[in-house]
Amino acid sequence: MNMKRITFIVSLLFIAVNLAQGQQVDKNNSDYLSQKDFNNDKNLITVNGVFVKSSIGINLDSLTDPNIIITKFPFTIHEINAKHDSIVVKSQSSVININGFEYNGKFDFKMRQNIQLITLNEVKRIYFPKITAPCIFMINKFFIINDVQSYKIDKDYILNVELINLKEAQSADSKDQYIIRIFTKNKRNLEDHSVVRLR
Repeated sequence: MNMKRITFIVSLLFIAVNLAQGQQVDKNNSDYLSQKDFNNDKNLITVNGVFVKSSIGINLDSLTDPNIIITKFPFTIHEINAKHDSIVVKSQSSVININGFEYNGKFDFKMRQNIQLITLNEVKRIYFPKITAPCIFMINKFFIINDVQSYKIDKDYILNVELINLKEAQSADSKDQYIIRIFTKNKRNLEDHSVVRLR
């Protein structure tokens, strides 16, 4: 039996034990993904029909409908780049191209109606309005490398936002450049946040 098969079986046993003990597997945890896999995900994600690019900024525990795979066509994807941009998907086999990226899988998360979705640049304006220099974005452990403008996150799902000035790690005469790191309220971040506050 090869090592990959053994690892797969152990993973299945781990999940089964957790379920048997009544523990929930954290649906919001994407830590198992690599940077490459996260940034090249081919699944198209919408929330109540609105394009959000990825589920990382959405609280999956707030789903109102567990049937998230889009099965009814035609399906309209709203707010792609601007408020009124939309695309009509005619069938499940349709390959969708948005901002130069192709998507195969199609998932629509049904959430509470008052969810407020904001872009990464809106996060920047809300938390750091005085910062005008270029910024690199992170969500949890992931650098957002591709198609930054497409990401939308639930404003109420933001736990904390950090600003890191890269100039501090470079020469004194270098230009300001920042990393804006967004921490979501997933289970791991909430646990880590509680530990820090208790110390």
